[in-house]
Amino acid sequence: MNTPCAAPTKLPHSPCVNICTAGPDGVCSGCGRTLQEISDWLRMDDARRRAVWQRLLAQGWQPVRGISGRARATKQPGRNT
Repeated sequence: MNTPCAAPTKLPHSPCVNICTAGPDGVCSGCGRTLQEISDWLRMDDARRRAVWQRLLAQGWQPVRGISGRARATKQPGRNT
């Protein structure tokens, strides 16, 4: 039986993983946010950020800390790979 992965208890401040490339769909291939979400991120209230995080996590985004301490995605959200 497959069980869903639990959401991480502490998320990074931002889903950005410094892989900033958006396709024609307007979605960043690194973090999975739309260009509008990226643009608005610093001005978003906590509720809106939580909504974005919930969508990203539901699409498979999992923060993983590398040697540098920065988060990186283990899966590119929104991509069927």
